[in-house]
Amino acid sequence: MQHLKKWAYSPPAVYLYVLLTILSGCGIGTPLRTKSSFSYCFDGENTGLDTMLKLNGFFYIKNEVNKNLIIDKSNVGNFQPAFKFYENGFVHRNPYILLDLNKSKFGSRIDNFSGADFGRYILNGDTIKIQLVEPPGGQTQDIYEVWFVIIDKYNMRPVYWGDPDLVSDKTVEEYIKKGPYRNETFTFYPMESKINPEKTWIY
Repeated sequence: MQHLKKWAYSPPAVYLYVLLTILSGCGIGTPLRTKSSFSYCFDGENTGLDTMLKLNGFFYIKNEVNKNLIIDKSNVGNFQPAFKFYENGFVHRNPYILLDLNKSKFGSRIDNFSGADFGRYILNGDTIKIQLVEPPGGQTQDIYEVWFVIIDKYNMRPVYWGDPDLVSDKTVEEYIKKGPYRNETFTFYPMESKINPEKTWIY
């Protein structure tokens, strides 16, 4: 595993400008702390993750409750937390938004997928490092970071889940000892549906 060494990532200024434009666009007042903490800037390039993980679906915690379920709008809560990755570095949580791209519990607000957390991931060896932003509209709009170690093309395991400003060798080690989901394996679930990142609120 290569996750215990924090990866120094210094994107070109143009990428940082693009990210700040994305986060401040569409009338969304993203807090300054969120903008400054988001260091995995989107460049649209193929990450190569498709050679390491199956991407035509999402990853969730398989357990006794959901192991024999076929996901639908009535039982989607049994599949969360879940993550869907895209070849270009885009990532989102909440697979329910893919069940019906015309309707959702958010009604007309489905056009920008208001209820989902979106963000960017990077690869560092066998580790996926994700930064996600909570959707606008709540009392806060925080950013959080999640790291997964890839086991094989169908499975991955979290090794960090928390504040991007606090990630370090020490906090990763602490998470592995007592963090949420630390003993869980996230397993692939096939789903061909995809969203267009450019139609989401983060753009």
